Amino acid sequence: MNYAAWNVRGLNKRSHQKEVLSFLNSNQLTFVGLLETKIKSCNLAKVVGKLKKNWQWYANHVDHYNGRILVGWDASIWDISILNTSPQHVTYNVGFRASNVHFLVTFVYAFNDGSDRVPLWDTLSAFDPNVPWCICGDFNTVLSIEEILGGREHWTPEMQQFKDCVYDSGLAELRTSGDLFT
Repeated sequence: MNYAAWNVRGLNKRSHQKEVLSFLNSNQLTFVGLLETKIKSCNLAKVVGKLKKNWQWYANHVDHYNGRILVGWDASIWDISILNTSPQHVTYNVGFRASNVHFLVTFVYAFNDGSDRVPLWDTLSAFDPNVPWCICGDFNTVLSIEEILGGREHWTPEMQQFKDCVYDSGLAELRTSGDLFT
């Protein structure tokens, strides 16, 4: 049961599509959230056709003209339904067919400006799941100073808002794999 979130920083170029397909295949992923895709809705079918043709795909074009979040899954493995969407997140009720395990997954691609992220923090803090919940993505802020490389190296109110959201939601940061700074 492998899934991932990845900020691809654009998915319109064929080279980016090949890299994503390689990532999906080499990690044997069957469920993925791709962030900062910058795909116009008129190009969506062409782009996902270069990825996994037999998968189900959802882009949040209803919430944002650029469809900032693209989620794909193998429907023979996953039973997935959308619970909540916004320009900054998509939350799914997820069932793993092989074991009847159910949980929630939220893919986040937060806005760059701290004040624009406040509705996201409010939504996540108010959410009261009664099943396990995993939130992954690009929050465009950090939980600790050690996560900053270059630029601003002091605590900001926007960082505190994120930390408060994590605390208020009863969430915990999980260990990650791969490079910390990319």
